[in-house]
Amino acid sequence: MEEEFNLIKETRLIEEIKRKNNIYNNCELAKYYGLFETHYEKGIKILTDLVYNNIDLNRNWNDYFGVWKKYEDEEYQSKRIYHFKNCIIYLGLIYYNYGLKENAIECWLYGIKKMAEFEFESDSIEIKSHVAKYYLINNEIDKMKEFLLNEINNNTSFKNDAKFLLGKYYIELGDINNGISLLNSGYHEDLFEYLGIYYYESRNYGIAFTYLKKVQSVYLSIVKWQNWKTLLYLGKYYENIEKNNENAYKYYCQALDNIITFRNRCINNKYLLDRKFDNDEENIEKNIYLLDILVSYGIKK
Repeated sequence: MEEEFNLIKETRLIEEIKRKNNIYNNCELAKYYGLFETHYEKGIKILTDLVYNNIDLNRNWNDYFGVWKKYEDEEYQSKRIYHFKNCIIYLGLIYYNYGLKENAIECWLYGIKKMAEFEFESDSIEIKSHVAKYYLINNEIDKMKEFLLNEINNNTSFKNDAKFLLGKYYIELGDINNGISLLNSGYHEDLFEYLGIYYYESRNYGIAFTYLKKVQSVYLSIVKWQNWKTLLYLGKYYENIEKNNENAYKYYCQALDNIITFRNRCINNKYLLDRKFDNDEENIEKNIYLLDILVSYGIKK
């Protein structure tokens, strides 16, 4: 049944490509091929052709997206960069997942360079995140530091992400002062979350609460599903420090919703640089279990 389903999916994607001949469906077919060891080279070929031959960042994007013709040039530009970025990311991930690590990092660095050449540096944040994680995962620490410090010193759009990654690295290495100093100089929801949890575990509850509430302020009181830990620790704060079960219950419920979304989007995502490194699946399931107990049977409003 699975083979039959896969064949149907492949056939439909190919039919869509023949009918529309656009970048999106070609990229989707390449991603599909990349899931299978017997077909991943087809995915590499499709994405390589798109990235190096068929996507010209200097061309009029009408050639690629007829459906966008009714919009202004700015819309063409936004769409083409989005697809170029995705093609670069997925090509690197397919390389990485099949042991072609050098090809992966070369691909991502090429993507960053090309986007900077055409003044789209602010759209390359996700690619830069993959580069930094690649260096850390493969223990190329000097290259990681050089890369992140370059982003910070050049005041790029990735600077706050770089401060978070480097500051977190210093703290986990034991260089607390440098780590805290670097984190305090940035503005990013992940950075605030990390400091909030750090201070909570250090029993500096007032400081912890301040940072955890800052996570909410980044997006007008909305905590993104990626920051489920913020909601978990706010729940802990209200339960254990403020003794306010009503607020604790509210945050635990939100944390449970967010962590389930996180699991569905990240843990089950076949295209992550290193799923075990990025997200500890066992820890995620453990927290879902504990939050479910708290919400269903434990703490009450």
